[in-house]
Amino acid sequence: MRLGEEFGIAVYRKNLGLKRKELADWVGVTYITLSRWENLGVAPQKSSHVKALCDILGCSSQDLIKTFTIEAKLSNDGGQQ
Repeated sequence: MRLGEEFGIAVYRKNLGLKRKELADWVGVTYITLSRWENLGVAPQKSSHVKALCDILGCSSQDLIKTFTIEAKLSNDGGQQ
């Protein structure tokens, strides 16, 4: 993934005009945990967190999981497409 490029949760969140802290509070995680999901491509481990994210962001769990798969592939490829 290229520096400054955004995928997944950050894009969904920003499209809804939510701040990271707001989303973290609604999902029931810390700001730091949400930052890891957004910035490091670390996928949520609890199904309750995935469900909460999907409900709030208006996406399916498959769509959310795909974003982590894309992020991991880009990271492994060094950002090359």
